Amino acid sequence: MVAFCCPGSLMAQLLVERLSPFHLQHLHLWNSVMDVFTLQGLLSHRSKLQHLSLQGIRLSDPIADNLAQNTNLRRLHLSGCSGFSESALKTLLSSCFRLDELNRSWCYEFTEKDVQVAVAHVSETSTQMNLSGHLKNLQRSDVSTLLGSCPNLVHLDLSNNVMLKNDCFPEFY
Repeated sequence: MVAFCCPGSLMAQLLVERLSPFHLQHLHLWNSVMDVFTLQGLLSHRSKLQHLSLQGIRLSDPIADNLAQNTNLRRLHLSGCSGFSESALKTLLSSCFRLDELNRSWCYEFTEKDVQVAVAHVSETSTQMNLSGHLKNLQRSDVSTLLGSCPNLVHLDLSNNVMLKNDCFPEFY
């Protein structure tokens, strides 16, 4: 089995143990219910993930460190995730240098510094990014950094960021 999709489910330790022998490349667990230790157990031996969706799940620094082992990760969806530090985010994004798509939207614990780390360390190969919903934490300077770091961006969602005004549009030219 290379793909496992289980959105909105209660993930028990028993299921995690049964998934252990599989070399998963695609893992979709958005809005699943599991504790941090169960998720860490599931991800601790994964280094070949290419697509990962963990929307709405509480993470931790050790989980982010585990994810950083997936250097072939192409798509990472962490919308609504919380529980890990900016240094763990930096390690994760710096390690995933093949990342094509990043979704870090609506992360309520995401601070201004987290936003700066995200835009400064995302892969230059990224073509899609969603940073919507950061309300007052995403600044024009962050957009400038992001556009300078990711020349291949095709899709960029910055909706619901009230600090961005019309004066940031020249950054796109």
